[in-house]
Amino acid sequence: MPENALPRPALRWSLRALPLVAFVTVGLLTRSTPAALLAVAVGWIAAAILTAVWSATTATSTPRAAQTTVTPVPAVAPNVIATAGPEAPAATVPLVVPAAASQLGGSTSEPPAGALERAEQAARAHSGFLAGPYALVDGELLPTVMPPREGDPIVVRIDAGRAQERDTFERGQWTRTLAPAEVTATYAYEARARHSGGALLALRSYRDGRIYAEWHQVQDGEPNPFGSIPDEFTWEKNDNYYRGWVEPGDLSDLRDDRSIDG
Repeated sequence: MPENALPRPALRWSLRALPLVAFVTVGLLTRSTPAALLAVAVGWIAAAILTAVWSATTATSTPRAAQTTVTPVPAVAPNVIATAGPEAPAATVPLVVPAAASQLGGSTSEPPAGALERAEQAARAHSGFLAGPYALVDGELLPTVMPPREGDPIVVRIDAGRAQERDTFERGQWTRTLAPAEVTATYAYEARARHSGGALLALRSYRDGRIYAEWHQVQDGEPNPFGSIPDEFTWEKNDNYYRGWVEPGDLSDLRDDRSIDG
């Protein structure tokens, strides 16, 4: 029973005490135990009836809470985009674009219609897939060193042949630091592929014709047997997974998704 349908505390205790009052009163007046017990029963029934009447009266006068209607978001059909480039696997990449793909920082301006899709296709022509955080800069999708935070400079990775004087070479890669105003938007991607050994791998990066990937015991809700760990993968002790390099030709069912939650 809802709390607001119950009698007020003083009245509740009065109703609960009614059988006891009846017992004492009738017992003193009649000096008869059977009569006193009968009075208890009558008092209990009267208390129950009064409580029910109060609850029914309160329920009819209490307004119902407003109901909220949630409209489900329709699913987005996947688009299939062919990969290109000599190093990419000879397969198609189904690009799943969620209905509400989130931006991770940088400018909040929307790219022109089709600009993001064209930039994605051009980026796949180099590596065959997209994985991790990216920044859309002058119509080009560039990988960032780390997910950018709102208002902070954005550091993107660039090819050695495009390095300029203001760029930085560190840890085997060239980077360029951009102000948030120079970036149209930032996005995150997750890439997966089936290895020839049977495991579903998380793809992380592409370099010199090879793909850096991770093997997890459970990937996207699918268990990976230990016998499916690719050769030469090493164990990452702190996070309990295996990682290493694979050849593009050893992968199939390659896909990359624009992440919903970044």
